[in-house]
Amino acid sequence: MPRSRLTRPGLAVLLAVGTALAAPAAPARAGTASIAAAEHTFLLAYPTLAREDFEGSKVASGVKDCGSDVLSAATTDQCYAAGTLTPGVRYRVVDGDGATFTMALGAAGYQSLSSTAVLANATDDELVLDFTSPVDTVGFRLGTLAGGTCVLTVSYVDLSAATQLTVDCPVLSAMRFVGITADRLIDHVQIMANGSAANEAIDDVRFGLRAPPNTLRLGAAKGNRAAGTAVLPATVPGVGTTTLAGRGVAPVSLDSARARTLSLPVVARGAARRTLLRKGRVTVRVKVTYRPNGGAARSVTTSVTLRKRR
Repeated sequence: MPRSRLTRPGLAVLLAVGTALAAPAAPARAGTASIAAAEHTFLLAYPTLAREDFEGSKVASGVKDCGSDVLSAATTDQCYAAGTLTPGVRYRVVDGDGATFTMALGAAGYQSLSSTAVLANATDDELVLDFTSPVDTVGFRLGTLAGGTCVLTVSYVDLSAATQLTVDCPVLSAMRFVGITADRLIDHVQIMANGSAANEAIDDVRFGLRAPPNTLRLGAAKGNRAAGTAVLPATVPGVGTTTLAGRGVAPVSLDSARARTLSLPVVARGAARRTLLRKGRVTVRVKVTYRPNGGAARSVTTSVTLRKRR
């Protein structure tokens, strides 16, 4: 099939595939990525993701060769001034041999685009999103010049096996939203369209980390009558800090590096301890709070009865 371009060809250069955020010693088990829910549901579920809508460009109408092999917040070219694009992603195109070519930008109205979009400049190029900040969730509007299907290859920072996802790629006037969630950090997403006039286009890119889960489950307290104390089990989903506090109890703070059940000591102090020593029994109200790293805290309040042999 003859190769065709949207605009005049730019200079071809070689570029390493992906930008690793870490250098793991060995590949991990295979990663998992899946297509998320519809656009409205995706945006409601992940409201804190960064956004790039490609507005603020130098292109007023039609389609333009950007004259650059990579578009990013740091680059200045025929399409954008440095600082215009949102940091955290580099946009580029490669062909099947790994050579990198110039990007193209289509303004609103080009091929009935509703807003500005980034395009692969040649029919057999593949559009790549390289993430330079931690990302496990990404979404974008996707289409091609002629419509058809696209294969999305999701590659991971830990070098585990990539995931391939096949999605519909409608024409530019009817671009569809694709949301991807992964079980680990994403290094890059490569988009390959099938068919003729297969120039891939993306718009309204969302990317970042999902809010970590903050589920907290308390078990039944187990008392120690000899010491007059108790241990309260608290099950947490991952990395974070769990605290126990309350009137009449000694404060506790424990860190977790993974999902596990913590043993929180409940020890009376002050007036509660004096009651325990005098009567052999006291009930205290404790508040347990789990705060995942980078996420919102969740608290659960419960009563614990301490008993001590007299």
